[in-house]
Amino acid sequence: MNEVAVQLDFGPLDARRIDLANPPPKPVPILKLSGQQICTAANLTAIAAQAKAGKSATVGAMLASMVVADTGNDGADCFGFEADPHGGKAVILFDTEQSPFDSHRLVMRAAQRVGVDAMPSNFRLYRLLDMPTEKRRAYLKAEMERASTECGGVHCVLIDGVADLCIDPNDAAEAFGLVEELVQLAVAHDCPIIVVLHENPVQQPGNSKTRGHLGSQLERKAESNLRVVKEGEVSTIYSDKCRSASIPRDRGSCFAWSDTAGMHVTVTESNRAEKSQTKKAEEHRPAVEAVFAGGKAMSWAALMECLERNAGAKGKTGERRIKEWLALGLISKSATGYQKA
Repeated sequence: MNEVAVQLDFGPLDARRIDLANPPPKPVPILKLSGQQICTAANLTAIAAQAKAGKSATVGAMLASMVVADTGNDGADCFGFEADPHGGKAVILFDTEQSPFDSHRLVMRAAQRVGVDAMPSNFRLYRLLDMPTEKRRAYLKAEMERASTECGGVHCVLIDGVADLCIDPNDAAEAFGLVEELVQLAVAHDCPIIVVLHENPVQQPGNSKTRGHLGSQLERKAESNLRVVKEGEVSTIYSDKCRSASIPRDRGSCFAWSDTAGMHVTVTESNRAEKSQTKKAEEHRPAVEAVFAGGKAMSWAALMECLERNAGAKGKTGERRIKEWLALGLISKSATGYQKA
């Protein structure tokens, strides 16, 4: 042991000695969600979700918030994300998951959110779906160095599909090595690295684990762990494991697809309640169709009988069902009785 100690150069260790009289500068929040700090320089942030839950839409909203920070447009819908001004430093995106068309569309929608035709020149956005794994990892380090030189530093890095930077996320040595390298890059360039990864498939949304040793190690090392959970048509972004205060799921930021806007948009509490009512109405509609198959208005007694016969609801259950259908606008009551709306 002493022999090893003699051979070591203690310079790198001494440079990292904590001196309370000389504290490092307090990090500026690079990104906030719902007013809560989630991302600072020299740290990792992990975003996890099931497939098709809205991870890419979340990345697009983050990109949009970084444009807003320097160009304005307070009305842009960025799902509650707020970014620190980049000041011309590089914003790097590596998309390893999507086709060229879908990668282009992700960036296009981010631009649309802010009302611009093109992203700033310091936004360096790349699609790497067809690139070999080892090259993706090599290019990440090289691009961060090149971007730092050309843009005067790196503001933020986003990797949509961090598992594609390793061959096997279940290989402990490879996974730990990748996370260590990401931490080193974040510290070396004094910037946050935000990574996106899949959760293992589960029955209960938000009750799952990220993939393999890679997911476990990222969860341990990340400053913030964000989750995107989709229920019905609404996705929610929240954080359950953060060094700063967490964002509970019931206070998370919600978004859903809008045909009118042609992109995902923030869902307010009132809109969320409306979507919930619409979903509930659709769930009950087949039973209403079965009960009113004859197409005629029915008295209370006749409707109760049909409910018992066709929907298995009798007594108090049948009464509650009628009140619920009335509230959902599935049936109506008139002088001739109850009928399908």
